[in-house]
Amino acid sequence: MPEITRYFAAACQTDLPCLRDRDAIPARVGQLLGMVDRAVVGYEPFFDVKLVVFPEFVHAAPILSQLRAEAYTGLYTRPILRPGGRPS
Repeated sequence: MPEITRYFAAACQTDLPCLRDRDAIPARVGQLLGMVDRAVVGYEPFFDVKLVVFPEFVHAAPILSQLRAEAYTGLYTRPILRPGGRPS
């Protein structure tokens, strides 16, 4: 049976502010590449990190500057209608 090559993954959690425009993306990507370097090099004495993952919108989360979330949260509290239009 062939030997299985083991490696590790680093899951990077971030708390970065949303970018206001596209001009800020290169600097954000630079920050993320720095995190990749620190994860791979930092764990090198212990693990062989070959996969680094980030949250979905880490490079540029969508911003809806003119949308008020409160206008939509009430939709979650409306009654659910059963078949025939009766509230549950």
